[in-house]
Amino acid sequence: MQIRTAIVVAFTAGMALVPVSAKALCQQDIYADRAFSSDGTNVQVLGRTDTIVDPTSFTYGFFAETNNALFANMIFAAVASHNRLLIVGAAQTCPTTGQFRDMGTILQLVQQP
Repeated sequence: MQIRTAIVVAFTAGMALVPVSAKALCQQDIYADRAFSSDGTNVQVLGRTDTIVDPTSFTYGFFAETNNALFANMIFAAVASHNRLLIVGAAQTCPTTGQFRDMGTILQLVQQP
């Protein structure tokens, strides 16, 4: 019984030391329509969530940026292949107004077919 109690106490103490992030993030699954880079390092992506045929006539689009070379390559590949991207951005919340909605710096990126 003492060993079981000691294990529970040790586990509980260990869990108290593990930081849990309370920071809100913005996550969107977008169609990667455009990618921009002025210097080859900082890349910005613009995409939409709706499935309209003409990507220039969207109602609103999500905007995110990165200076991560791997993310940049994935973004340009997604745009070239007309694939979707699942983006997790550092914005506190996903904007709900405006034509261009900034998701902040890209923290995670998944290219989808």
